[in-house]
Amino acid sequence: MILTNHLHLPEQIENAVRRDDYNNNGTYSATTLLKDPKEIILTQRHDNEIVRDVSEQIYALLGTSVHYILEKNQEGDTQFKEERLYCQFGDDIVSGKFDLYDMKEERVYDFKTTSVFTYIMNDTAKYRFQLLVYGMLLRKNGFPCKCGRIVQIFRDWSRTKAKFDKSYPQMPVNTIDFKFTEKDFEEIEADVKMRLENINKYKDLPDDEIPVCSKENRWATDDKFAVMKKGRKSALRLLNSREEAEFWMQHNKGDYIEERPAESRKCMDYCSCCEFCNYWRDNVCGKK
Repeated sequence: MILTNHLHLPEQIENAVRRDDYNNNGTYSATTLLKDPKEIILTQRHDNEIVRDVSEQIYALLGTSVHYILEKNQEGDTQFKEERLYCQFGDDIVSGKFDLYDMKEERVYDFKTTSVFTYIMNDTAKYRFQLLVYGMLLRKNGFPCKCGRIVQIFRDWSRTKAKFDKSYPQMPVNTIDFKFTEKDFEEIEADVKMRLENINKYKDLPDDEIPVCSKENRWATDDKFAVMKKGRKSALRLLNSREEAEFWMQHNKGDYIEERPAESRKCMDYCSCCEFCNYWRDNVCGKK
């Protein structure tokens, strides 16, 4: 990656952002395997061409700072932390660096510095996948694991919002617990093997022939149809089809229908390899 520093941030911040200890071809971390093959392959293939500014990596750096603090504190007699484990899968290697493992509880922990929006969305499937991969790696390296815990630390938490909105996290920290069974570990190992097979299946194809990332991993919204009123900027009602919008407008107030095409939010603002992706060029570029 080519790292720029347009704001002339201190050298220490730039150096911290540059740290990367596992993104090598043939070695895939638990978090990398959450992505689709196209993003993984294009990121690896065009690593020397991707340009990012230090300022865009600040949130990631905040998460790293939390891990650094934890790493500097002494663990208990039955705990160890910040360890990267590896396991060979054919010609590939899967790695995982969890934040803490408690041998007494047989529990693996991961700390997430994140936004309140992730709490509100309550999408825990990726958390569960990541912890299960860590648990699988622990077991393959001789450590039992029967449960996991995510510790969410909200970087944008507001005491005022928590006071007046009960659906808002009531504290700046939240925990999410998972219990694991033998069946869970059998399924996660099969899932990991399938993901590696898909990467290897497409890794030699030209960029544009690699299948497009899934709707889920593009953070794609659905097409919406807004019932609008003249002189008003916001919609009276958002519906999933033009037919539903027309029916609603017939029985309620409204002057016209405005189509709001689906957006792939990750492609628009958060994908580092988007400039090398034909989906981005054909569907997103110029619409930001």
